[in-house]
Amino acid sequence: MIPLSAAVPPRPDPGPPRWHALRDAVPVPPDLPAAIEEYGAAVRLLHREFLAGKQPVQARHRVLSAVRLAGEACRQEIRFSGTIVVSQLRTVANELLRATGVRRDEARHLVRRAAAGH
Repeated sequence: MIPLSAAVPPRPDPGPPRWHALRDAVPVPPDLPAAIEEYGAAVRLLHREFLAGKQPVQARHRVLSAVRLAGEACRQEIRFSGTIVVSQLRTVANELLRATGVRRDEARHLVRRAAAGH
């Protein structure tokens, strides 16, 4: 008798989840990866401003810039998986703004306005 593992070839590793958009041919507008880059820049700025003992004003601006880009991506053709990414980015934005000292209600308001392009 042949063991099942020998009879059935192993499935190739699909790789990390980030490849789903490419593998499924889902369009990814340039604003979406740009938004992710902006979030990374915001986190680095937040770190530097905290280490310097400064108010994280630049980090807040960078977070809102990222939200604007994500909002623009959402208004383009991104399909369901893209809207999930944008939703997650908005959640991260709220948390980053909260980390900079912005009150919860104000953070939500700022994220909503930025996502709408204001």
